[in-house]
Amino acid sequence: TAKVSIARWDPKLGMGEVVQKKGGMWRTTGIVRDSKVYCLMEEI
Repeated sequence: TAKVSIARWDPKLGMGEVVQKKGGMWRTTGIVRDSKVYCLMEEI
């Protein structure tokens, strides 16, 4: 199994919705909206 996070790009928001988080960096990275974590293109 891969040890990478997976995000689905949302063109309406202009951000990626993180659908599978791996590692601890998501405690300090990303934006939380409606209990979902989103990231910018630079963070993907």
